[in-house]
Amino acid sequence: LEASPAHVGRSKSLGNLGLRALKRGAIGDAEVLLNEARAADPTESEHAFSLVLLELARPPPGPSGSALRELLAAALPPPEASKIASAADETRSRRLDRLSQLVGVAAVRNQPQAIAALAAAGVDVDKRDVRSGWTPLMAAASKGFKEAVEALLAAGADASVVAGGGRSAVSEAERAGHAEVALMLRSAGQFGVPEEPKADTL
Repeated sequence: LEASPAHVGRSKSLGNLGLRALKRGAIGDAEVLLNEARAADPTESEHAFSLVLLELARPPPGPSGSALRELLAAALPPPEASKIASAADETRSRRLDRLSQLVGVAAVRNQPQAIAALAAAGVDVDKRDVRSGWTPLMAAASKGFKEAVEALLAAGADASVVAGGGRSAVSEAERAGHAEVALMLRSAGQFGVPEEPKADTL
């Protein structure tokens, strides 16, 4: 059912207030306002997306996987069957791009449930950081976060990516002394470090 004009107006107002609270770091206030906005107009997926951002901003241990999955399903409109790009498709693409930038945040906070939920929703887990050129896997490996590394590898993260200076996930793990994580990455196959040439056999 569509919300009445009055409910739509109230929903937008509450949603704007919720986003402002979230930007201030007032997560508790933002959660109340955004949930009220969503209740006023359940058809508006923007409120669900704002709540996804809120969940990802939670301090450790971070969001619950089930709550995040439910919000992601509501926030990301399914792709349209039509070959003509629709507003829903553009919204989905924009939101997926925004979320891909937050996979790295989940990685450096060691939040495997968040990583798994984002990956299941179709978010790119190999998005490079604009400044460092690192992928989320490199960031997690450099911190020695075994759980985050496992979640990223399970989500299909590419361990062979090499950033500036020849740095890779395995090289950063080894540089920081995280031998177990480095071994996990090597066991995953390609890991961004050139192999030594094999001796010729007669």
